[in-house]
Amino acid sequence: MFYSGRHLVSFNGKNRNLNIDIDLGASCGSTKDLEIRLTDDDDFYFLYSTKISVSEFTNIKQQQGLLINFDEFEQKVVDLLHMCSQEESTENSRYGLQFSRNTEEDGCGLLQIVEATNFKYLHHLSLNLYAANDEKLKLYFG
Repeated sequence: MFYSGRHLVSFNGKNRNLNIDIDLGASCGSTKDLEIRLTDDDDFYFLYSTKISVSEFTNIKQQQGLLINFDEFEQKVVDLLHMCSQEESTENSRYGLQFSRNTEEDGCGLLQIVEATNFKYLHHLSLNLYAANDEKLKLYFG
């Protein structure tokens, strides 16, 4: 496991303590996929994840205007998560995590790393996460 941490996440307007895990998994060829998981110790059915390959990262980079390469991506995500955790206990935190589900039926959610400035909210990163089906839940807990 590359990173594992418990974070305060704004979820549908309420703050929840959720786990964020980042793994570098094997992929076809010499490159590795980056897997990001969001779980809740209080809700065993709450498991959202995404796997990001080099080609998927290229799309994310283009869509969100990222200035880094895939090799730097996992460390930059961890750096942003550390900034969020350092400010969780402050009243006017600048960095924060937000998660929202599109609908219960489609099983898709959006995890955002946000910075609050005096002018506006800056979204440093937005990632689509997908709810685990029964098979993935069994593998995760197996």
